[in-house]
Amino acid sequence: MNANRCGTGDTIGIPRVAGPGALEWPLFRVGVNTGPAIVGNVGAREMRNFTAIGDATNLAAQPEGLAEPGTVAVGPLIRERLGDRAQVRNLGDFDIKGKSRPVTVYRLIGPR
Repeated sequence: MNANRCGTGDTIGIPRVAGPGALEWPLFRVGVNTGPAIVGNVGAREMRNFTAIGDATNLAAQPEGLAEPGTVAVGPLIRERLGDRAQVRNLGDFDIKGKSRPVTVYRLIGPR
């Protein structure tokens, strides 16, 4: 639930911070998932990137790309764990790279 509050705070809170008459702020897309991942420096000694790799990160990144700017997308595992504590809207089933079946993606509206 904390990650979802953070996600909605980041995307929805930006216009409040910018205030009326401010330059247009960018709207971010957020994808939230949970699960094991390999996290750390990946690459050769000369060129390393700190990154997260795994099914959990893939299942957050892919729905993030499906989200509208300024919104938070979650997959079925997060939707199930949120239960009735959050309001979501079903965006439909999508083919996600690395998954053999379509995955249902939800837009997180916010906590109830």
